[in-house]
Amino acid sequence: MGSDATTFAQDAANKRQQAKIASEQNAARQNLQNQQTSETAGFNYSNPQGGDLRSRIVKYASQFSGTPYQWGGSKPGGFDCSGLVQYVYGKMGVKLPRVSQQQATQGRMTNINNLKSGDLVAWGNTPATAHHIAIYAGNGMIWEAPHRGANVRLRRINPGESGIMGISLGI
Repeated sequence: MGSDATTFAQDAANKRQQAKIASEQNAARQNLQNQQTSETAGFNYSNPQGGDLRSRIVKYASQFSGTPYQWGGSKPGGFDCSGLVQYVYGKMGVKLPRVSQQQATQGRMTNINNLKSGDLVAWGNTPATAHHIAIYAGNGMIWEAPHRGANVRLRRINPGESGIMGISLGI
């Protein structure tokens, strides 16, 4: 009888510990979401204004926040930069090539300040030499699959970043 009571008490303690860990993980996730929301400077990317194609592209990209970077990845289980771009645009009916160099040549190079939500941001000396690409979300923000060890994220761009260029798409 005593061993049954001890086992029951241990099980109850284990369940309390598991609940505490789950609560801490949920709090950490909520804190991260709050930080990401505050970075958007008033934009709500989970429900952007309007139902136009550009807004739908940004909204759809936001669904992949936190997805792991995977070199060569082009599916929701893991994306590289151009895989994310191709996947998101493809689901919106816009066919883009697979790699950043080819994607960056699909539009017109322009100043970052002239971009609209749904355009592209690329890094390189010219569109044909782009080595990184992202989706412009508006207000100086991009959705990107940045590099190994990181996840898809929304971040502010710095127009002074080396080799940064806007790619205006005719959508």
